[in-house]
Amino acid sequence: MQDLKRDLSILTNDYVWLRTHFSLFHSLFGPKRERIDLMNKASSFFFVQVQEALIATIITGIFRVAGSQVSGRGPTARKNLVLSLLLDTSIYGEWSGREGFEIEVNKVKETLRPLKEIRHKSIAHRDLEIARGEIVSQNPEFGEIREAVEAMGAAIQVAQAKINNTTYVLEPVGPIEDELHVLDLIRIGIEISEKENEAEFEAAKEGNHNYERCYSERPDWLFDD
Repeated sequence: MQDLKRDLSILTNDYVWLRTHFSLFHSLFGPKRERIDLMNKASSFFFVQVQEALIATIITGIFRVAGSQVSGRGPTARKNLVLSLLLDTSIYGEWSGREGFEIEVNKVKETLRPLKEIRHKSIAHRDLEIARGEIVSQNPEFGEIREAVEAMGAAIQVAQAKINNTTYVLEPVGPIEDELHVLDLIRIGIEISEKENEAEFEAAKEGNHNYERCYSERPDWLFDD
């Protein structure tokens, strides 16, 4: 039982780490089209890289916690600490509530189906047909990622209740929506820049070609290596 509690604790911590990244992804790219429009206006290329990196991190994290029990084959095969491994009676024996947890794990497995293609063909490997452009890999929908994350959380809560008789706080703890503060600073910067562009244009129409903008000059360290 002690090994079961220890391994559940490891998986729970890994899941909270995953939820932290998913929370960031959700804040930036999930609920509001206006936020995406703002990021595209500021730097579409940069934020596309952020989005793709977050998706790769989240998908990798999902399969790290809820993927296959075994990696490799034959004598080189090794076990992975994932949710479904807690069902292995040869490792943990029978434990009270195991059947209810198995139901939740099976629900998690169903949510992984639409995520497997991008994980296997784009993140973990370089699929030949995709690399050649013969087929196009379909990114998972935001709702599909969220469904998997929420199903994993439900499974962990059941395990915590059955094994430790407790309810675990799975929400990330830290600054609330710090990324939204960053977006607000970007919004303010864009607005000021646009107002200064208008003021400079109006000044030029009046013959003043030496208009001084209200914000400071760009520092050298910002672009110098």
